[in-house]
Amino acid sequence: MQKVRQLVDQFQPAHYTLDLDVRRQTRRFSGAVVVQGYLPYATNGIILHARGLMISEATIDDMPAKVSSGKDDELTLQVSETLARGDHEVKVVFAGRITDSLHGLYASYYNLEGKKKELLMTQFESHYAREVFPCIDEPAAKATFELSVEAERGVDIVSNTPAVKQSNKDTRQTVEFAKTPKMSTYLLAFVIGELEHIRAKTKGGTIIGGYATQGQAKHMQFAVDVAVQALDFLNDFFGVPYPLPKCDFVAVPDFSALAMENWGCVTGRESYLLADESESDISVKQYIVIVVIHELAHQWFGNLVTMEWWNDLWLNEGFARFMECYVADKLYPEWGIGLDFLAKKVSLVQSLDGLTSTHPVQFVINHPEEIEAAFDSISYEKGASTLAMLLNYVGEEAFRDGLRRYVRAHQYANAVTDDLWDALSDVSGKDVKAFMANWVGQPGYPVVTVSEKGDGYLLRQDRFFANPRHRQDDPTVWQIPLLANIYEMPSQLSTRTLKTEAIHSPEPLKLNKDQVGFYFTLYSDELRQRLNASILGPSFSVKDRLGLLNETFELARAGYLKTVEALKLIDSFSSEGEVHIWDVLSQQFGALRVLIDADRETLEGFNDYVSQFVRLQVEQLTWRSFEGESEGDRLKRKIVLSLACGADDVGAVMQARQLFENSKTFNEVPPDLRVVVYSSIVRNGMQADFDSLMRRYLKTDFAEERRNILMGLCATTSPDNVEKLLDHIRNNGRIQDLIYWLTELSINPVARPIMWKWLKKNWKWLTELYANDPQYTYLPRYTGRTFSKRTELADFQEFFEPKRKDQVLNRAIDQNIEAIDMRVQWRSRDYSAISRFFSGT
Repeated sequence: MQKVRQLVDQFQPAHYTLDLDVRRQTRRFSGAVVVQGYLPYATNGIILHARGLMISEATIDDMPAKVSSGKDDELTLQVSETLARGDHEVKVVFAGRITDSLHGLYASYYNLEGKKKELLMTQFESHYAREVFPCIDEPAAKATFELSVEAERGVDIVSNTPAVKQSNKDTRQTVEFAKTPKMSTYLLAFVIGELEHIRAKTKGGTIIGGYATQGQAKHMQFAVDVAVQALDFLNDFFGVPYPLPKCDFVAVPDFSALAMENWGCVTGRESYLLADESESDISVKQYIVIVVIHELAHQWFGNLVTMEWWNDLWLNEGFARFMECYVADKLYPEWGIGLDFLAKKVSLVQSLDGLTSTHPVQFVINHPEEIEAAFDSISYEKGASTLAMLLNYVGEEAFRDGLRRYVRAHQYANAVTDDLWDALSDVSGKDVKAFMANWVGQPGYPVVTVSEKGDGYLLRQDRFFANPRHRQDDPTVWQIPLLANIYEMPSQLSTRTLKTEAIHSPEPLKLNKDQVGFYFTLYSDELRQRLNASILGPSFSVKDRLGLLNETFELARAGYLKTVEALKLIDSFSSEGEVHIWDVLSQQFGALRVLIDADRETLEGFNDYVSQFVRLQVEQLTWRSFEGESEGDRLKRKIVLSLACGADDVGAVMQARQLFENSKTFNEVPPDLRVVVYSSIVRNGMQADFDSLMRRYLKTDFAEERRNILMGLCATTSPDNVEKLLDHIRNNGRIQDLIYWLTELSINPVARPIMWKWLKKNWKWLTELYANDPQYTYLPRYTGRTFSKRTELADFQEFFEPKRKDQVLNRAIDQNIEAIDMRVQWRSRDYSAISRFFSGT
């Protein structure tokens, strides 16, 4: 894609005075913006960004300006006189439309006592501020902002900074906000609507606000409590205090991402900020902890110090993802959120990064249309994983001190990746740039092959390829921390091959202790058998067991091992007590189910195997929690009962039915088990059960319950019901929930072909719905994620190949084609052996 020019090079804003008049009933807004900035050279024009705005007047230094629009959302203002190098003032009067697009200024809908209500709110990341006011809409163009918003009376208006003045005239009100710190345009935000709030104060005196729609603010208490603790921790960690007097969290009904770190005015989905003490399960509270800490970490990494351009998006997102685990494990160690990340996220990003169509953590963004594709698990999860590896390399104290140096040096300014490496190198005395170069600068990651050679070991590193068809020689060599459990082993592998000295140890060799390194280990048959036989022993941590399970299955899927070898490893884990191991087991069973769900005989054998595998855990945990029970056991109960019901275990299905029928209201089903019960009831029940849940879905105003029911409804085995759900998506569904619907339906073998046919039929509508939306790339990425047959691959390619003219989809199309082809090969290579394993032959 052609490289867009960066407008900050020709005009550098210093301050915006922005006055907006928002008219909800007519779906329009108007306003005036005054931009004070610096012109680095003499010229007769200044270029701003603007998209979809009607310009009625423009001046530069009070001189009338001729206005013209160009490509890449450029708005050129020209005057008759030459503008000298130096400070100048631009004024533009404009108008625009309020949309339903989930970016720019849009409406977010909800129901209150049977009446449709709405909030008006902004979402400016990555390059959507230009849809609301003319500006230099680039992260390096940092400036201060003074905002005033006029709206109808009777509503609340929340923005980045506290309100300093409020005035009324007739039916209208105007709220003026305090000047912001110097920041990028994508961090400006405001929300207008009927809101309620609660407040608390940190030790440092920062006011934490929890805002939500009417009747929901009380459910913000948990998020506010987390924010108070986390902000105090982060103030101490960074050594640079949070600079604003307040930090509000605003829970909104419709939101494209999970949450957004707007400085002092964090916005996010209700389902990731609201918790009910009696209605929410533990996993929801864990998500809230993760989201709150993630967005607060951004207040330093992203807001205070901002990437210079989107090439370094990972500096924002990878770091925030790392900190959400690091801080959560400090504040809530009993939840093992770092373990949760290892169990649920790392294997997913390794699957993606094993494709030839992956990209480096740090990669070139030429055009704003490419930015949204960078908001993926490579930037987030791989970025976080490499930072965890770096912390281990330099040590925790040096890591913290290096971050403090980096933040102090670049606060209220911009930075690039090398700035972070320099700060960490200065403090640690290690060459961090050399260590990290290929981890963030090159695509993919290594697999270390290890075998016995004489009295020592022979090690070799190669790039891991998830798809055997694309396996090739790759010259990349990483500096790999071996982290062996045998102390005589070298600490690092930084060459293609390495032969160790003689090593005499009774311990079976295990590399990558605690799965700190972002790589796989492929052991020789003899070494693997010795390790597998010992992995449940006291010498190996939960992270070691979890990592061995994950990497064994990934190596099998990619053809480095036979899948039966991974299945034999699973056999030894039925008495495992750690919940995070069960998370991994559940994921692997899910992947196998997708591979075999069209083969009734093999599926029956698989279900019998899973039912027997979980029986001991089901008997120990039962269907009811008890006082004093650990939260780990409550979470594990949800996993094992879901596996049992999903395997059509007669006893489990009957228990789910009994629990459902004995509940006079839906609220009497334990929160932790609602998805399990709803899914089982819909899959095995009658039409009346589906209809009852659908009515509940349409009626409830609690976001968490809507999502629970959504997942349950998607388990239907009735084609007619699948059609009903797709009709609902088309006519009544929320934009933000569409991907959830499609993802859940894709897992269901009955719904999968119906959903795919519907997607193809409704593609034009979908592209219009998601125009310029971050979720647009999710359509090819998620709808084919369970395809594993040659016919499905051919169908996917035939449909999406013509869509390549929309270049923003290209990477997602390539990745999914390669991933489907990998599953096709996996099926072709190992299906017979998998079938024999589950049939006992």
